[in-house]
Amino acid sequence: MIENIAAIREILNKNGVFYIENADMSLYSTMRTGGSAVLMIFPENEAGLYAVCKIIKNYCRDFYITGSASNTLFKDGIIEIPIISFKNGFKYIDFDVNNNYYTVKAGAGVLLSKMLNFSLKKSLEGFEFAYGIPGTVGGAVKMNAGSKESNIENIISSLDVITKYGEKFNFKKEQLKFSYRNLKITDFNEDNYFITGVEFLLKSSTKNSIAEKMNLFKSRKMTQPLGKRSLGCIFKNPEGHFAGKIIDDIGLKGSAKGDAAVSEKHANFIINKGNAKSSDILDLIKEISETALREKNIRLDTEIKII
Repeated sequence: MIENIAAIREILNKNGVFYIENADMSLYSTMRTGGSAVLMIFPENEAGLYAVCKIIKNYCRDFYITGSASNTLFKDGIIEIPIISFKNGFKYIDFDVNNNYYTVKAGAGVLLSKMLNFSLKKSLEGFEFAYGIPGTVGGAVKMNAGSKESNIENIISSLDVITKYGEKFNFKKEQLKFSYRNLKITDFNEDNYFITGVEFLLKSSTKNSIAEKMNLFKSRKMTQPLGKRSLGCIFKNPEGHFAGKIIDDIGLKGSAKGDAAVSEKHANFIINKGNAKSSDILDLIKEISETALREKNIRLDTEIKII
């Protein structure tokens, strides 16, 4: 819940932080569904983020952080917590040379596609796995985005974080404990923190070598419903299994609720065929989860975030 919206407006206006009241969240999700957020805030730098921290401390009990919202399903109806979006800021890319390695520092709001293009232009290898992933650097780190060949954890050198209390930290790689679609920081008890910047260590290569590695990921993406409104993979892969194959095996590939449908191309994707509602997608998720548990005795956990 948000308290004293007038005081919040004053803080944001004073600090020059852009915000929207009653934001239509379907405009900010790659699924193009969702209700209305009472408040959506777009800090562009650390100064703006400190203003957000002041608001959280005094007027909000909870909040949600997003970048491109490529893995977030916003529910229908009113969303009563503030949505903090990095969509408009933290987009810098800096780099330095150290022997045969490059240290690349990127803001949390930089799109992975831009990082991949930057790496290719500079002949730096390591970001090939990001081909076709629509998220931002910050979201990719928090979710340990990647593939079976490589994850973002393999190229991280350090991480800049600001807590909801306005405390700033830099964590080295040895303090970052990555697992499947997850990140934990050693001796750090905050869960809802802001990733502001990430330092990567990339190796010099050739454009041809990088392009060859990218082709592997390009061919794999052809099995996915590219260009469709979706949130990427809906479910995590259970240990020893592939969620898409499970959904196919239980006969739910192509099944639909309203305009939300399980993709015929890849069963772990739900697509919006036109005017789907978030409730339609949630109904499909529930049906898939219950059927997989009943028929296969396999629990499917969602990879997407539901707000």
